[in-house]
Amino acid sequence: MGASSPYEMNLNRILSYIDSLTLHVNRIGQMDQSQLCSICFSIARSIDVAIANNLFPSKAHGLPILFKQLCQMKHSHRLKAALMVLMITVKNACKARWFSEKDAEELYSLANEIGNDFFGDTNIGQSNSLTTITTVIERY
Repeated sequence: MGASSPYEMNLNRILSYIDSLTLHVNRIGQMDQSQLCSICFSIARSIDVAIANNLFPSKAHGLPILFKQLCQMKHSHRLKAALMVLMITVKNACKARWFSEKDAEELYSLANEIGNDFFGDTNIGQSNSLTTITTVIERY
């Protein structure tokens, strides 16, 4: 039995994070916000690696409903930030065609909705991008 490649290990990590996220989503009243934030950051990082290496996890088809459930919960500011990071990655997964067109549209919409909590309308064109960047930088 040979050693797993780093890519296989990353895909296994994604599957593990999906299982952890599913557990947290199903235990709404007992969620540890700090652990959930950590899972959001970790799955985002792992999905980014998979996308960069043209990999596709076997459970990708189940992610849209999980992300939708996660986004519909009430969140602290800290968790909203973690969700925003995750949803930026999810948008990249949509562009990489991990999900159906219908799911991708819904996920884009959710990502924009979460983004609106941070800096207003996230559907910016190139002509408005400099203004938006300047606005965000001024806030920080």
